[in-house]
Amino acid sequence: MERTWENFDGANDGSYDHTLAPIRPADPNKFSYRLEDVVVDKTEVRQFYIHRSGEGKNDRVIEMVWRHNAEPVSQSSNLDSFY
Repeated sequence: MERTWENFDGANDGSYDHTLAPIRPADPNKFSYRLEDVVVDKTEVRQFYIHRSGEGKNDRVIEMVWRHNAEPVSQSSNLDSFY
């Protein structure tokens, strides 16, 4: 787990070891994508992740498609049944 938060109420790195395992320092050069949209279709879930360059150009998009071979997933259903 990468440490990307500030300490709160006297907590330190050791305060999180019992739930997160060893924590590495934040990487200032990390290239992050943010989940922007999810589309649920009959037999797949599509996730769109975007890295924004900050300049309004050269943004990057990753589309992940999760397919399910059993019964279709309805848009109103709980996605727990999809997995």
